[in-house]
Amino acid sequence: MGSTKAFLRREVKKSVRKDRKAFYDGLAEQMTHADNTGYARKVHSIAKQFSSKHSGLSENIKDSQGQLVTDANERIETSAMHFEQLLNRPAPAENHMEMNTAKPFSSVETAPHSTQEIRDALDKLKANKARGIDNILHNFSKKEESHCSKSSHN
Repeated sequence: MGSTKAFLRREVKKSVRKDRKAFYDGLAEQMTHADNTGYARKVHSIAKQFSSKHSGLSENIKDSQGQLVTDANERIETSAMHFEQLLNRPAPAENHMEMNTAKPFSSVETAPHSTQEIRDALDKLKANKARGIDNILHNFSKKEESHCSKSSHN
């Protein structure tokens, strides 16, 4: 009796493994097909199934009165009405340049920075942060600035 239970248990495990492999192979095939046809949303959906993390989003749709919509056609109409209201914006102004009140580029100050302005900017930097676009750590530039100021006083 014990040997038949063990045999059945092994057979069930084999069957489960075989079914799981067939399921994931099918998902991989669907994902490849979706990728080849350009359905990025479907690819993302299948990838989420592989990760076995399901989103908490609900398929339930409620109308404007808060009632649950169950009919498929009604769901489509409710969604269309929602997005129509959401995207219904007034037309842009005739002359959009009148709305722009920003200063023209010619009024931007382009004079060289003074040494004091550079020191003030370096003092405001926080320690142990990422490198800037010049790829220099600001800790290094602070040390160099203090070294340069000491050597210039000598």
